[in-house]
Amino acid sequence: PTLKIWSDELGYWMSSGIDVPIVKNLIKNSNFWAPVDDYYTIENSNQIQTPVRISYQNKQWLKLESKNTNGQSGGVYQEIQYPIQSNSNYIFSFIGYREGYLSQNVLIKIVSLNENGGATTIIEGDYSLGTSITSVSVPFTTLNDTKKLEIHLLTTDARVVRKVYVTELSLYNSSVYYPWELCPDDVDKQMNTKLDNSRTSVFNTLTDNGRFQAIYESENQYYIRAAYITP
Repeated sequence: PTLKIWSDELGYWMSSGIDVPIVKNLIKNSNFWAPVDDYYTIENSNQIQTPVRISYQNKQWLKLESKNTNGQSGGVYQEIQYPIQSNSNYIFSFIGYREGYLSQNVLIKIVSLNENGGATTIIEGDYSLGTSITSVSVPFTTLNDTKKLEIHLLTTDARVVRKVYVTELSLYNSSVYYPWELCPDDVDKQMNTKLDNSRTSVFNTLTDNGRFQAIYESENQYYIRAAYITP
């Protein structure tokens, strides 16, 4: 059982627990269940192929394919819509892989926005990806005047074709790594829109194809994985 408490300061429901700290993923469309440009802004789109989703290992991935000819990086970014705490610890994580055997990286840039819209880069660096799935975590601390954050995922600035794939993005208000989960907004939308009008598809998405044992309630209907019920 979880007790939900409304926070006027943060503007959303908080889960109250005793033994287990509750954290929420602040990135929307973090596993690319919806079109990329519904939640992300395409950056330097005249220099890269428009990002597309692909399916691999039962996951949806964002494909970033560099088309740079002038050394300029390009990709996508998202301005986080949930409230951000100033001078606080956060951790950004994702999984990804590269295509081919040339060294290929993702350029991660995390930008702080103050109340006047002034931008200051907190983190900017290359993170290497392997040909198999690689996990990347980027801890950082917000600034004293941070009001919002932008999370940028970019191709590196090499002048050759680069193909990298990322998914399961997460941003937690925490100093330690937590496993990826959908943000609350995504959970609500996926339950209500029923991705392909299949309750099985929706429930499998929310439970990571059954890895999480769970019961979900939506609009007074309960969704239960029957595989967990002993005859």
